[in-house]
Amino acid sequence: MIFIMLDTAKQNDRIFLSPPHMGGQELEFIHDAFDSNYITPVGPQVNAFEREFAEVVGARHAARDIFDAYVHALRDLPGAAFMPEPEGCRSTRWLTCLTIDPVVAGTDRDAVIQALKNENIEFRPTWKPMHLQPLYQDCEVVGGAVFEYLFEQGICLPSGMGMSEADFGRVVRVVRGCWEG
Repeated sequence: MIFIMLDTAKQNDRIFLSPPHMGGQELEFIHDAFDSNYITPVGPQVNAFEREFAEVVGARHAARDIFDAYVHALRDLPGAAFMPEPEGCRSTRWLTCLTIDPVVAGTDRDAVIQALKNENIEFRPTWKPMHLQPLYQDCEVVGGAVFEYLFEQGICLPSGMGMSEADFGRVVRVVRGCWEG
């Protein structure tokens, strides 16, 4: 699950993407050794837990609500696209991923990354495809172009249910500023 934490004593109102946070290594997260630390397929249970937990602690948003809020706040940006939800499917939306087509947008993922970094907002590119990881560099690859596109054009925005309205607004302002600046 993704949570937002504010650690004002150490990070000056930094918005963290997840605990443990990436600690400035957001672009260098690679697999160079086998690691079995992957999330098991418990998506529906996680989403149900988040909603119940949000009600108990008085949090205003669960992951789907935050995703919907980002879509509403950023849907008019040319070249910006959010992960679609196929007919008959329901995503937990535990991550809010945005892709940016630089030709249409007039900006790119790296500009958004730099702007977020400048404002002390933690981000993460979408996951680096396994076939591009050093551990798998000598393995046969079938396909991969879609994954490479998503990695090169995509970014995960902060989306934890502990995010305040002010934090959300700050992220939206920074992202929008990349189109307007």
